[in-house]
Amino acid sequence: MSGDTLTANGILRFFNPDTNTDTYKPTVQINAIKKCTAGGGANKNKLLVSDGTHFTTMLSVGDDIDKVIADDTVRKNAVVKVERYNVTSSNNKHFVLVLEVSILSYPDHKIGNPVKLSDEQIQEEVGKTQAPVKTVSTTAPSYQTGGMSAANTGAAPTNIYPIDSLNPYQNKWTIKARVTKKSDIRTWSNARGEGKLFSLELMDESGEIRCTGFTQAVDKFYDLIEEGQVYFISRGTLKTANKQYSAVKNDYEMTMNSDTSIVKCEDTDSGVPEIKMQFTKIADLENCENNSFVDVIGVATDVGDVQSITARA
Repeated sequence: MSGDTLTANGILRFFNPDTNTDTYKPTVQINAIKKCTAGGGANKNKLLVSDGTHFTTMLSVGDDIDKVIADDTVRKNAVVKVERYNVTSSNNKHFVLVLEVSILSYPDHKIGNPVKLSDEQIQEEVGKTQAPVKTVSTTAPSYQTGGMSAANTGAAPTNIYPIDSLNPYQNKWTIKARVTKKSDIRTWSNARGEGKLFSLELMDESGEIRCTGFTQAVDKFYDLIEEGQVYFISRGTLKTANKQYSAVKNDYEMTMNSDTSIVKCEDTDSGVPEIKMQFTKIADLENCENNSFVDVIGVATDVGDVQSITARA
């Protein structure tokens, strides 16, 4: 079957600095799938991925791929085309995050006799000098490190990541999100010093995430960001969310840093919803976790009188 032809040196090319992550879509085989627990307690899948010569372990990230693994569309020995991925690093080790695949075939055997791609081979590939690219431009660049312009009308990035695929293991991503809530600036002063902060709630069609900016980020971004508008956001710091201070439904939260880029999306038809609700049936409320936040829709059948209460100290 033509679908059984795997991309030559496909695994190694994931780690080559000259490989374009937007256009590289190799054909590989899934030799094994294993459940694991990622940061924040989220359940993920480790994939043993082969090109027939080498294999390496990758991590599935996001609903797009996790759903097709859960329903057995992606299974052992499946031959797939990797549609979207990201290469990241942790503790000087590089690995691939798989975001989306398409199924090509289901052979009943392992293709070739692949051997494990060693850390040394990966480091050698990562360390290769990226080929210089000559460019000529007559306009200002669309993206500026650490800043944004409300009048920027540059072309949109081609590789947009859904919010629900973000995690601390990624270091190259861009989201396209609507600001559904923008807080006032708050200040603090304690023994360690003083400062100020503000927060945003960001949403796309996949989910939502909270984003916080401190002191310098307040000066840089606060007056430029409008509630209800859509922005391209990249290079924020991701960490496990503190659910005590946020009702946003995400295991992670974002912090703006000196490298964060925020660029307004000028497309009036952005494709990003203005509000996203996940309704819970009234009959199911008793099954919800204590102190959790839920969306409920219903008809008010009775309105009581206003009463006064005395709260205990």
